[in-house]
Amino acid sequence: MSALASSFSVRLLTVFSAAVGCWALILSVPEVMKWEHFWQQCARRLGHPSHEFQRGNGTHAQPYSHARWEAVAQPAPPFIVSIGEDPERIFDSNPLSASDCAVLIDTLSALGVKELVLSTPLVWQEADPFALSALEIVMDQFPTCLTTVDLQRTVQEQEMPAPLRRASVAWSMVGEPKQDLLVMNALTFPHTQMGKEYPWAGFSSTSAGPQENQTALLLARWGDRVIFSSSFLAVLLHHEIHPKELQIEPGQGIHCPRTGHFWAIDRFGRYVVRAGEAVVPDLQATQLIRAEDAVKELLQKHRPPLHLLAQQGDGQAATRESSLLRSLRQEPLMRDMITWSRLPIAAEFGILVIVAVQGLLLMNFPLWIRLIALLLVAAQWLMALLMGETWIPLSPIFVAMVIAWWLSPRTAIKRRNRRRKRWLKP
Repeated sequence: MSALASSFSVRLLTVFSAAVGCWALILSVPEVMKWEHFWQQCARRLGHPSHEFQRGNGTHAQPYSHARWEAVAQPAPPFIVSIGEDPERIFDSNPLSASDCAVLIDTLSALGVKELVLSTPLVWQEADPFALSALEIVMDQFPTCLTTVDLQRTVQEQEMPAPLRRASVAWSMVGEPKQDLLVMNALTFPHTQMGKEYPWAGFSSTSAGPQENQTALLLARWGDRVIFSSSFLAVLLHHEIHPKELQIEPGQGIHCPRTGHFWAIDRFGRYVVRAGEAVVPDLQATQLIRAEDAVKELLQKHRPPLHLLAQQGDGQAATRESSLLRSLRQEPLMRDMITWSRLPIAAEFGILVIVAVQGLLLMNFPLWIRLIALLLVAAQWLMALLMGETWIPLSPIFVAMVIAWWLSPRTAIKRRNRRRKRWLKP
């Protein structure tokens, strides 16, 4: 037997020091924490093999979470009304003037449309003030109306318009790391019409340059708020999700725990658009003026309830917009999210001390009792994991048990048992 194992206090100090040292390395050295994270991934594969999604590195700040994916049924495409060519000159001008847009939106309201999404900014340099006032009035008629703006970054920050603020969330709601999100602080076109009392607003483009067809920016920062793209807000409205319900983690995704929706984004807030065919417009804007019965019936039967007015002057932009909407609606749902949280540092330290002392005491017993003790420790650890969804660091416990086993006084137990039997003989 090793001389180190001759004294119980020395053995206890050895086991305790090794366990605490391993635990301290897990807390302070990321490379060692990767090894502990490996044990978490192994536990997930054994206990929840269908859970493919995972996030977090297992630390106190970013606990390890995992969930399974659930494919959504084939979603109905967004209902798109295209503002395209007007060969019959039904409208007064092309592109549409403020009065034309007011007439068109008022016509949609008269036809029973309740939720309206405007995918292009409404900008006129010298519009009729009465037409702009009429436009604001007809936009406020809708229970749900979503407009869009173009953004830029300037030296002096402007005050955020009310429609943008209504559809935004506080900067504190965004998880780390969030320093790489795009910062915007002004409208590209100050005369953009966004409604007055009730409409929401999102952005369609930014001064950062044109977006690639494969990616789309879903969110950006404006002061102490986070604003969203109009396409993403349209999908949220369709699923009846308020932005305040979202969990935003740059580099991971945007998640709504109530519904299970999840959209993966990179650390800049960009979303990768799924490949597929672009959505074809359902109607032309000219068909709504003096609408025929077939058009009225189509408006009444359409699903989902959101209308998108897409400006077809830029065919590439309209295709990108429709592809983004289709892709956002096809993302699978996240189900059975499980988070293995960590106990406070003081609690983990206390558990480690108890395990080290009890483990060394139990190692003074015969072999079969030691095996039972190890099984009991493993069972308690599994109960904390499966029933309490709490991850107790496994590596320090494993180190404590291995060293305690190695230092256990195996031969001394046998001698004491023999002397006791000899003493009990008559």
